[in-house]
Amino acid sequence: AGMLRRALVYAKVTGLPIIEHPEDDTLSGSGVAHAGTHAAILGFSGIPPSSEDVIVARDAILARETGGRLHLTHISTALSCEFIAWAKAAGAAVTADVTPHHLVLDDSGIESFHSSFKMKPPLRSKDHVAAVRKALVDGVIDCIATDHAPHRDEEKNVEFEYAAFGVTGLETAFAVLNTELVECGVLSLPRLIEVMTAKPAAVLGLPAGTLSVGAAADIVLINPGCQWYVDTDALVSAGRNTPFEGWKVKGAIVSVLVDGDFKKRDGCLL
Repeated sequence: AGMLRRALVYAKVTGLPIIEHPEDDTLSGSGVAHAGTHAAILGFSGIPPSSEDVIVARDAILARETGGRLHLTHISTALSCEFIAWAKAAGAAVTADVTPHHLVLDDSGIESFHSSFKMKPPLRSKDHVAAVRKALVDGVIDCIATDHAPHRDEEKNVEFEYAAFGVTGLETAFAVLNTELVECGVLSLPRLIEVMTAKPAAVLGLPAGTLSVGAAADIVLINPGCQWYVDTDALVSAGRNTPFEGWKVKGAIVSVLVDGDFKKRDGCLL
């Protein structure tokens, strides 16, 4: 806490945010899944919501006291959302993000014993999923970040307890969220685009996420009506560990430009 307080004070001078994955290791310990009914039935060591909550609460207080900018990443619990809402109402410079998988999956997925459902923070119960969705809709959570974490096959194709934490997310993020949030009426398409582009850029203070004249031509062209199946064999990431294998999703990335140069055109990498 003392180190973070000093970091927030120093960072205030630069105007840059301290970005933190909030987790108390003494509480998460050797846990591999959310400390709930599913983990208990399967005999998995649990990671309690408090492992995140106590750090979010502590850091929200420090951000309010110091005036430093704090960005909390990978938010997954209902109480964390309440602490973030309190911090913002108190005038603290606190922002937060949530991952696609914490918005659309819950801890029942671990019953498959598939290690693609193992990540940190762990997939939470349905009530936590509902809370982070509401926080995103209400603006308590500012943006979406994939927490893209590719792993080699030998790191994931082992028993659940011994598998590495983390899943891939870049190639499926838009399609999964468009399918589960936009098509279901949770978010509008412009709002989804905003929290995946302009909002993250604002958090980082980057001149990005805009189509204004003179801005960098970093552009993603999408076809929101295109339906496709998630196939791990078709992914181009170095890791294929996705919990969305076999999902029928709606919304495809057609082309990608970086600084005006096409890196992907009409669905094909260049």
